[in-house]
Amino acid sequence: MDEDFEAVYRQHYALVVRYAARRLRHGEDPQDLAGEVFATAWRQRDRMPAQSLPWLYRIAANALLNTHRSTRRHLRLLSRAASEEPLREVSVQLEDDIDWVHTVLAQLKPADREVLRLHAWEELNLDDLAVALDCSRSAAAMRLHRARSRFDALVQRTPHLAATLRRSR
Repeated sequence: MDEDFEAVYRQHYALVVRYAARRLRHGEDPQDLAGEVFATAWRQRDRMPAQSLPWLYRIAANALLNTHRSTRRHLRLLSRAASEEPLREVSVQLEDDIDWVHTVLAQLKPADREVLRLHAWEELNLDDLAVALDCSRSAAAMRLHRARSRFDALVQRTPHLAATLRRSR
């Protein structure tokens, strides 16, 4: 095994598992996704930048998109096969146990959710956000600012969430 890649794996595996665990639905295995991320990274190791963690997060985001597309296809198939129940109702049933942050995040566009999660949960600075999002630093800053504004607006439109947020600060 390539020594540089092995070092990246040892240094970042737990962080990639944590990234996946925060984004997968209950019952999905974050270690499976991390394995997929590192398998992809191994195949693309000749393109690995010096700052490898944001690059791994970008690979993980793409793997998650594939996982979510597959899950949506499966849910649509189940919905058609079992009843005429709309897919949205099935999705809501899967998310019954999430807290208010996840409730608000779910109302945001996927791009807004991702930039907020990368910044807050994965603690990426603007330079690393730019790498993870595959954009310039200024574009990453603008995306983060807009996502924060949209998140705050959703919280303020929901009185009980705004009260919860005020109590937690």
